[in-house]
Amino acid sequence: MTILPRVSVLGRWSWPPQRYAALLLGLVWLILASPYPPSLKSTGMLLILVLLVLNVLLGVASDWMAFARTATLDLRHVTCRNRAYRLAIPLVGAGILVMIALSIAGGFAPPTGVTHSLTQLPLGIRMRQLVALLELLVIAPTALIAWRLAADPALVAGRTEGLRNWAPALSIPLLAAVWFVAVAALPARTVTVQAAPDGFAWWGSTCGHFAAMKEVGYGFGGAVQLQTEVCWDGERVLDVWTDGRSSCTVDETDHDFALVSEDCIIWGNRLILHGRVEPLPGGLGARDVEIRIEVGARRSRSA
Repeated sequence: MTILPRVSVLGRWSWPPQRYAALLLGLVWLILASPYPPSLKSTGMLLILVLLVLNVLLGVASDWMAFARTATLDLRHVTCRNRAYRLAIPLVGAGILVMIALSIAGGFAPPTGVTHSLTQLPLGIRMRQLVALLELLVIAPTALIAWRLAADPALVAGRTEGLRNWAPALSIPLLAAVWFVAVAALPARTVTVQAAPDGFAWWGSTCGHFAAMKEVGYGFGGAVQLQTEVCWDGERVLDVWTDGRSSCTVDETDHDFALVSEDCIIWGNRLILHGRVEPLPGGLGARDVEIRIEVGARRSRSA
């Protein structure tokens, strides 16, 4: 009598670890590439570090074959790599189309608190989407090779793993340190926009918009924004921030990588915004920023 070995149902349906890593990589990429949720609530850098960890795992699983010199590969490895690059081209194209579709869909979403003159501030591409695009371009062949090798372990049987394969992992703590220093120490960037006249009139005076933004971390931190209406009648400057045309806001897109809070103070002819950017819980590395507008007898000033 021949006794066949029993194979558990779990064993028959389980995948190699690199395939789970590839699926998790796709999920994290989709979160970064999508405009939803509108804010990552300060988890943006954590997601980027997770991407890097998964990149290293897939790279080690594939022996970094996508970046290896052809002279170090045999015919089977060259064939596998060439096939991965051919498949990566439509994969990258599909990923870019997905990003475009998600961005268009995000344009139909209701506004998240930024209205009126703040739309005049330069928008540009969000850093989370830029990271997703770079990830798609760089790691797609490696992910495909790792997926293929999971089905044919014999392809890597002749190649030896070493500590050198794990060297890219050193970039993970290095990137985290550079990000923290950038948010905690680099000077804040100020962007201002003045548009006048814009057709709005108040009691015979000509009025214009004023918008300002102060950003910490150059796209990888947080920002606070301020807007107001300033009016003048030819002789004196009038402020109208007392009738609901002024606001201090934190846009949903401004705290993907840090928690941002703000407090707006109206005191006489002054409008002052105090903001706080916290890259880590507990206030570690927190930055305080301020935007100040003062309307005087002849002009309005900002600082």
